[in-house]
Amino acid sequence: MRKFTLLLMVTVLVLAGLSTSCGPTGAPTSAEDYLDRGLAYQNEGRFDEAIADFNKAIELDPNLAWAYFYRGAAYLEKWEHDQAITNFNKAIELDPNLAKAYENRGFAYGAKGEYDKAIADFNRAIELDSSLAWSYFGRGMAYKSQGKTAEAIAALEKCIELSQEPSLTQSAEQLLDELRG
Repeated sequence: MRKFTLLLMVTVLVLAGLSTSCGPTGAPTSAEDYLDRGLAYQNEGRFDEAIADFNKAIELDPNLAWAYFYRGAAYLEKWEHDQAITNFNKAIELDPNLAKAYENRGFAYGAKGEYDKAIADFNRAIELDSSLAWSYFGRGMAYKSQGKTAEAIAALEKCIELSQEPSLTQSAEQLLDELRG
């Protein structure tokens, strides 16, 4: 589980860099403005401020699935896995086709050692968007943690095939080397 947690930390940091980095100028006035500023805060590692802005976005638009998703991602980056899962659940409730919410909830479950739930979420994310290299990576880590070597290798090979991120490819290759021993 320690290896899964370390890899999750790297994953969270990389995924955090995928969100937008430009917030609105001036004071936010809409849910989308708060969402944008929250993302800017999140990219700067200012997670409490990001969460406060995501809270405001949700207050202004309680049906904004992305606000719950990004608030969940901020909690995941703070290692508050239960809070993250609660927010990903709400994002999925509002938008059952939000593949990234399943993917990130899978990482939260994996960090808690709940590998069957993690695998189920990675599988659902892949069903919704088969191009999600991170979902294959997460699934591979979860299978590895369960001692399911063949399944882990298959998932990590698919991750490498799809990945366009050198750091992700390198992490997957390292895990494959460990599995192939």
